[in-house]
Amino acid sequence: KTLQLLADTGVNSVRLLSLSKHQPEDLKRVLDTAREMKLEMKFIPVLGNHWSHVEAKHSAYNKDESWYRKDFEHHYWPHAKATVEAVIDYPEILMWELMNEPEAQPETLRQFADDVSTRMRDL
Repeated sequence: KTLQLLADTGVNSVRLLSLSKHQPEDLKRVLDTAREMKLEMKFIPVLGNHWSHVEAKHSAYNKDESWYRKDFEHHYWPHAKATVEAVIDYPEILMWELMNEPEAQPETLRQFADDVSTRMRDL
């Protein structure tokens, strides 16, 4: 119903959360539903959240500099990898948002984005 309402009002791209508390199949189900409904929509999945209150228990803490430098490999990367692999052939993905509201030094965020996006492209 939500997807149809959005499409009926002219929305053609949707940003949605695909965080560590979600399964890759959750995102796939949304994409499949839009496809089955023949909605010409693109999606921007958000793979992580800087803040603790919306992540899975193992990721439920505010991230810091060391998390963006190296610690993201423990829980974030396995989730991001599984999510990307689950929908790798879906042209409905417009782009990926690596982190919602990241907070760290600019050079740390750049390194994080470069590292994660390179890994994603390698998939």
